[in-house]
Amino acid sequence: MFDYLKHLYGELAGDILTKWQAAYPALAKAGLALLGALLIWAIFKRFMKRVRKKIDQNESVVIHDQVFDLLQRAVSYVLILGSGIYLLNVFKIPALEKVFYAALIIFLALPVKSFTIVLLSYFHDNPR
Repeated sequence: MFDYLKHLYGELAGDILTKWQAAYPALAKAGLALLGALLIWAIFKRFMKRVRKKIDQNESVVIHDQVFDLLQRAVSYVLILGSGIYLLNVFKIPALEKVFYAALIIFLALPVKSFTIVLLSYFHDNPR
């Protein structure tokens, strides 16, 4: 009885270890990709904060806060798109790629629509 359990444990542990060793490179790549996306997002957010301060100090340039928010949202969607495509390729899930593309095209269209509305309202309020 104990020999059978030892044998079963040895097979299961060996099988789990083999699967873990096979999945480790993909998990490492996925973790690095997500960490890179977060790092790029943090750098971009700090850059946008500096640009917003400089523009607020310069009175000749007037940009609505909505434009900055839309730009940040668009960049976040682009980062999600890039890292999502990379993760789908790393884990070899081609069936979800088209669904992922379709969803992100819709999400990328939302900031463009909002930017167009802000732009049209600006032109309406400031005719030449």
